[in-house]
Amino acid sequence: MKVELKLTADELQYMAQLAGHSNSSSTLAIFMSITREKKTVMSICIDVADKFEAKYKALSRKATLFDAKKKHKISLKYHEAYAVNAWLETRLPLETDPYRKSICSKLSLMIDPKL
Repeated sequence: MKVELKLTADELQYMAQLAGHSNSSSTLAIFMSITREKKTVMSICIDVADKFEAKYKALSRKATLFDAKKKHKISLKYHEAYAVNAWLETRLPLETDPYRKSICSKLSLMIDPKL
């Protein structure tokens, strides 16, 4: 079962940046103190982060001024989409920048109905 997402360049950038934060040492310290379910979600998200980073890097190499509003398709398996949605819901209250908060909320609202 696949979940298809169509993301703008800004949304891909947000997910790629979150992916970079998931590999930090502070995240690993938090990882050791959380429940088994959250560890499962986090480990899935670390794997999915590679998809977002690869897609964003490929996009940033060939980006032009006219591609700003273009949507890019990314496909996730059901359990990956579930984990990303759970990850976004935990990130939402932690975001301080209103623009990043709106992207996080929009992504969560985009994924949730497809689950």
